[in-house]
Amino acid sequence: MSRLAIIGGTPERSRPFPSWPVFDESEEKALFEVLRSGNWWRYSHGQAVEATAPEAGQPGSKVAEFQAAFARFQGAKYGIACANGSAALEVALKALGVGPGDMDDIVRAVEKIHARRLELKPAVVNRVG
Repeated sequence: MSRLAIIGGTPERSRPFPSWPVFDESEEKALFEVLRSGNWWRYSHGQAVEATAPEAGQPGSKVAEFQAAFARFQGAKYGIACANGSAALEVALKALGVGPGDMDDIVRAVEKIHARRLELKPAVVNRVG
């Protein structure tokens, strides 16, 4: 079995990763278009942005276009744009039908997972170090 690079093995990569993000004028143009539109997320200025892309030839938001394209890419019926991870978790919980009273079960499950991770962590650290 090969050794980890951190303990004297051969590194998997010998040259630096390319710079990121990679973009050109088309991304810059799209960014400014969205920035100037004022519609940066699903509910801009208290008004819902349409959940699906508009009909061909009809004006629509970039948010709706992204949601539809992302859903197609994932092979899903819907795609929901979220401003952050907290919003994404809220959407996921609502989609699963999680409501009042369900959180006790979720908290217990997360606590159990976290406790198991803590049990495993010292073994991993001792193995590598």
